[in-house]
Amino acid sequence: MTKLIKLASNNVVLHVGDDLTLDATAARGAGWQDFNTTTANAELVAGTPPSTWVGGAYAFDGQNWTIVNQALIRVPQSVSRFQAFAALSNAGLLAAAQTAVASASQIVQLAWGNAQDFERDSPTIAAIAQSLTTPLTSSQVDALFIAAVQIKA
Repeated sequence: MTKLIKLASNNVVLHVGDDLTLDATAARGAGWQDFNTTTANAELVAGTPPSTWVGGAYAFDGQNWTIVNQALIRVPQSVSRFQAFAALSNAGLLAAAQTAVASASQIVQLAWGNAQDFERDSPTIAAIAQSLTTPLTSSQVDALFIAAVQIKA
Protein backbone atom coordinates (compact mmCIF):
# COMPACT_ATOMS: atom_id res chain seq x y z
CA MET A 1 0.00 0.00 0.00
CA THR A 2 1.05 3.54 -0.74
CA LYS A 3 0.58 6.63 1.40
CA LEU A 4 -2.15 9.02 0.30
CA ILE A 5 -2.97 12.53 1.43
CA LYS A 6 -6.65 13.31 0.96
CA LEU A 7 -8.85 16.24 1.87
CA ALA A 8 -11.03 15.56 4.90
CA SER A 9 -13.99 17.45 3.43
CA ASN A 10 -14.49 15.41 0.24
CA ASN A 11 -11.87 12.59 0.21
CA VAL A 12 -10.17 14.04 -2.89
CA VAL A 13 -6.63 12.63 -3.03
CA LEU A 14 -4.03 15.33 -3.61
CA HIS A 15 -0.75 13.47 -3.13
CA VAL A 16 0.44 9.86 -3.48
CA GLY A 17 3.83 8.46 -2.52
CA ASP A 18 5.79 6.30 -0.13
CA ASP A 19 7.62 9.27 1.40
CA LEU A 20 4.63 11.44 2.36
CA THR A 21 4.22 13.17 5.70
CA LEU A 22 1.45 15.42 6.97
CA ASP A 23 1.58 17.69 10.01
CA ALA A 24 0.04 20.91 11.32
CA THR A 25 2.13 23.06 8.96
CA ALA A 26 2.28 21.21 5.63
CA ALA A 27 2.09 18.08 3.52
CA ARG A 28 5.56 16.97 2.39
CA GLY A 29 7.20 14.57 0.01
CA ALA A 30 10.69 14.21 -1.45
CA GLY A 31 11.67 17.69 -2.59
CA TRP A 32 8.33 19.47 -2.17
CA GLN A 33 6.00 21.00 0.43
CA ASP A 34 2.32 21.94 0.25
CA PHE A 35 1.51 24.55 2.90
CA ASN A 36 -2.19 24.61 1.94
CA THR A 37 -2.64 21.00 3.02
CA THR A 38 -2.27 20.29 6.76
CA THR A 39 -3.74 18.07 9.45
CA ALA A 40 -6.44 20.75 9.85
CA ASN A 41 -7.97 19.93 6.45
CA ALA A 42 -6.46 16.61 5.31
CA GLU A 43 -5.49 13.15 6.44
CA LEU A 44 -2.75 10.65 5.67
CA VAL A 45 -4.06 7.17 4.80
CA ALA A 46 -2.89 4.05 2.98
CA GLY A 47 -4.25 2.81 -0.32
CA THR A 48 -3.41 1.64 -3.81
CA PRO A 49 -4.21 4.34 -6.37
CA PRO A 50 -5.62 3.55 -9.81
CA SER A 51 -3.06 3.38 -12.61
CA THR A 52 -4.54 6.56 -14.10
CA TRP A 53 -4.28 8.48 -10.81
CA VAL A 54 -3.55 12.19 -10.97
CA GLY A 55 -3.91 14.65 -8.09
CA GLY A 56 -7.40 16.07 -7.69
CA ALA A 57 -9.02 13.64 -10.12
CA TYR A 58 -10.02 10.89 -7.68
CA ALA A 59 -11.62 10.59 -4.25
CA PHE A 60 -10.86 7.65 -1.96
CA ASP A 61 -13.20 6.69 0.90
CA GLY A 62 -10.85 4.12 2.40
CA GLN A 63 -12.06 1.31 0.15
CA ASN A 64 -13.31 2.68 -3.16
CA TRP A 65 -11.91 5.12 -5.70
CA THR A 66 -14.29 7.52 -7.46
CA ILE A 67 -13.48 9.83 -10.35
CA VAL A 68 -14.36 13.38 -9.30
CA ASN A 69 -12.69 15.31 -12.12
CA GLN A 70 -12.38 13.24 -15.29
CA ALA A 71 -10.90 16.19 -17.21
CA LEU A 72 -7.64 15.73 -15.25
CA ILE A 73 -7.25 12.06 -16.17
CA ARG A 74 -5.27 11.03 -19.21
CA VAL A 75 -7.39 8.67 -21.26
CA PRO A 76 -5.44 5.59 -22.36
CA GLN A 77 -5.01 5.37 -26.12
CA SER A 78 -5.37 1.59 -26.18
CA VAL A 79 -6.52 -1.29 -24.01
CA SER A 80 -6.24 -5.03 -24.44
CA ARG A 81 -9.10 -7.10 -25.79
CA PHE A 82 -9.66 -8.60 -22.32
CA GLN A 83 -9.68 -5.16 -20.67
CA ALA A 84 -12.18 -3.82 -23.22
CA PHE A 85 -14.54 -6.77 -22.83
CA ALA A 86 -14.24 -6.73 -19.02
CA ALA A 87 -14.97 -2.98 -18.85
CA LEU A 88 -18.01 -3.42 -21.09
CA SER A 89 -19.17 -6.35 -18.94
CA ASN A 90 -18.70 -4.36 -15.72
CA ALA A 91 -20.72 -1.51 -17.21
CA GLY A 92 -23.49 -3.89 -18.31
CA LEU A 93 -22.79 -3.14 -21.98
CA LEU A 94 -21.09 -6.28 -23.30
CA ALA A 95 -24.25 -7.95 -24.65
CA ALA A 96 -25.40 -4.68 -26.25
CA ALA A 97 -21.97 -4.20 -27.86
CA GLN A 98 -22.03 -7.76 -29.22
CA THR A 99 -25.51 -7.13 -30.68
CA ALA A 100 -24.30 -3.87 -32.26
CA VAL A 101 -21.31 -5.65 -33.79
CA ALA A 102 -23.54 -8.36 -35.29
CA SER A 103 -25.27 -5.75 -37.44
CA ALA A 104 -22.16 -3.63 -38.12
CA SER A 105 -19.96 -3.53 -41.20
CA GLN A 106 -17.74 -6.46 -42.04
CA ILE A 107 -14.60 -4.52 -41.06
CA VAL A 108 -16.05 -3.75 -37.60
CA GLN A 109 -16.93 -7.42 -37.19
CA LEU A 110 -13.42 -8.46 -38.22
CA ALA A 111 -11.84 -5.98 -35.82
CA TRP A 112 -14.12 -7.03 -32.94
CA GLY A 113 -13.36 -10.69 -33.53
CA ASN A 114 -9.62 -10.42 -34.16
CA ALA A 115 -8.07 -7.31 -32.62
CA GLN A 116 -5.75 -7.96 -29.70
CA ASP A 117 -5.94 -4.31 -28.63
CA PHE A 118 -8.56 -1.63 -29.13
CA GLU A 119 -7.50 1.94 -29.92
CA ARG A 120 -9.54 4.75 -28.36
CA ASP A 121 -9.78 6.73 -31.59
CA SER A 122 -10.42 3.78 -33.92
CA PRO A 123 -13.37 3.67 -36.32
CA THR A 124 -14.39 0.36 -34.73
CA ILE A 125 -14.83 1.92 -31.29
CA ALA A 126 -16.71 4.88 -32.77
CA ALA A 127 -19.00 2.60 -34.75
CA ILE A 128 -19.84 0.38 -31.78
CA ALA A 129 -20.37 3.35 -29.44
CA GLN A 130 -22.81 4.93 -31.89
CA SER A 131 -24.61 1.65 -32.69
CA LEU A 132 -25.71 0.86 -29.15
CA THR A 133 -29.41 1.23 -28.34
CA THR A 134 -28.42 4.29 -26.33
CA PRO A 135 -25.32 5.65 -28.11
CA LEU A 136 -22.31 6.47 -25.92
CA THR A 137 -20.92 9.98 -25.74
CA SER A 138 -17.21 10.60 -26.18
CA SER A 139 -16.92 11.12 -22.41
CA GLN A 140 -18.61 7.79 -21.74
CA VAL A 141 -16.19 6.02 -24.08
CA ASP A 142 -13.30 7.77 -22.31
CA ALA A 143 -14.65 6.56 -18.97
CA LEU A 144 -14.80 2.98 -20.29
CA PHE A 145 -11.16 3.19 -21.45
CA ILE A 146 -10.12 4.63 -18.06
CA ALA A 147 -11.93 1.80 -16.29
CA ALA A 148 -10.54 -0.80 -18.70
CA VAL A 149 -6.89 0.12 -18.26
CA GLN A 150 -7.21 -0.57 -14.52
CA ILE A 151 -8.47 -4.15 -15.05
CA LYS A 152 -5.85 -6.88 -14.76
CA ALA A 153 -6.42 -10.47 -15.88
